[in-house]
Amino acid sequence: MSYPVITGPESLKEISKFISGKSISSVFILVDSNTRQFCLPILLSENSTLNSAHIIEIPAGESEKIYSNCENIIAVFLKKYADRNSLLINVGGGVITDLGGFTASIYKRGIEFINVPTTLLAMADASLGGKTGINFQEKKNVIGTFSDPSQVLIYPSFLKTLSPREIRSGYSEIFKHIIISDRNKFNTMLNDPENCFQGNNLTQLIEDSVKFKMSVIEEDYKETGKRKILNFGHTFGHALESISQKGVRPLSHGEAIAAGMTGELLLSNRLAGFPESQMYAAIHFLRNIYSDIHLRFTPDDIYPYLLADKKNSKEQVAFSLLSSPGKPAGIFYPSREAILEGLNFLIYEFSSTTVQ
Repeated sequence: MSYPVITGPESLKEISKFISGKSISSVFILVDSNTRQFCLPILLSENSTLNSAHIIEIPAGESEKIYSNCENIIAVFLKKYADRNSLLINVGGGVITDLGGFTASIYKRGIEFINVPTTLLAMADASLGGKTGINFQEKKNVIGTFSDPSQVLIYPSFLKTLSPREIRSGYSEIFKHIIISDRNKFNTMLNDPENCFQGNNLTQLIEDSVKFKMSVIEEDYKETGKRKILNFGHTFGHALESISQKGVRPLSHGEAIAAGMTGELLLSNRLAGFPESQMYAAIHFLRNIYSDIHLRFTPDDIYPYLLADKKNSKEQVAFSLLSSPGKPAGIFYPSREAILEGLNFLIYEFSSTTVQ
């Protein structure tokens, strides 16, 4: 695995350089209804070579990360005679980069693709690492491939197009990278919650997240060992994200992972010795960021989604837990009773309780 991740105000111009150095037969750009309006014009203004590109648009939202949209994209490929030398540029958040990367990886056994993340969450996490996938039967990422982009281009000014809720959604993956990798950064973040995600700090946090995640992936691309630490918060989180899609206010990925980390911090305390004082400090930090989330599910509602998690082994639900900030403890398979305790805990923390 080796591909450039380029960050900065000139990053989008790398697409023209890439195309000029390749025998690209045709170019396709995948967008959603939001990124077509706010981000595509900027991309096109930076790359005159894309004037003849074919634009493919899907609706925005997690509910669109489904196989029927893969079929729709492939139908356009076929209509426009895309061959193995075609290029797909994914312009969007995690849904677009996951869906586009997956479709590119299966079309004619694989065509090249470039990820242009437009959300904070995608810049810090989702567009990186070569994992592609779609949801199936309301379960997260159960169909997917490992397939690397040719480039990841991070243009921080795209963050100006996002709502405050979308920006906050990205904080959770940055928080996750810090709590699993660096005790000192974790303490600094908790000591200055008002400013830690502001201004130049945010750009630096994106770069730090990219550097950390890529270093983990370099060691363990196929997630047989170390890369599993990146799943902290995601077992509960993916279940919450999936079940919430049925409601009137579906959780964003970042919101679900924040709640998921809360429950998995409790499991880390119970099973791996994560210090209780630091557990509550971390939970308080997250709960203040996501104070508008009020979960209305029961553990019995959520548990079936846990059983479908792709990380499970022999019907045991797998969790990546921590022994302390910066110290992953490995993979655990808690009892049903322990899991239900974690679910009850996170539901309580993200119910209507007051955040001080």
